Amino acid sequence: MADYDNTNSGALYPMRDHYEVIRQGAVNMDGTDHRIIAVKRNNKEGQPIIELYRAIGTIKKNENKSSDKHPDSKGMVEAISVDSVKSIAAWKKTSKAGNEYTSLAVSDIQPRTDQPQPENNTSFDDEIPF
Repeated sequence: MADYDNTNSGALYPMRDHYEVIRQGAVNMDGTDHRIIAVKRNNKEGQPIIELYRAIGTIKKNENKSSDKHPDSKGMVEAISVDSVKSIAAWKKTSKAGNEYTSLAVSDIQPRTDQPQPENNTSFDDEIPF
């Protein structure tokens, strides 16, 4: 039995879990602006977390559809590669006009200096520290 090849394909399904979009905005990383949304949900342990999602593309109704073989919608999507991981910090703030917002700061991940560093990088700890 051959393995299923899902290269360059995917699917969208109705929402099963409770996801709540709580913020929208932009973040600049290394000189490039990215549109993002913050989504509140519970992790598998039931603890509330906020996930950040970056816009990667758009789709809209295919106005030129003339047969069942043509797609219902078409669009553009940005190819994404993970070249590096950054650290992000957030602060709840209020503007001078009284509007609440969340301020974000992105930076390179700095090694902790309060713990001895491993001599090599051959072992990885898969546990998320938050």
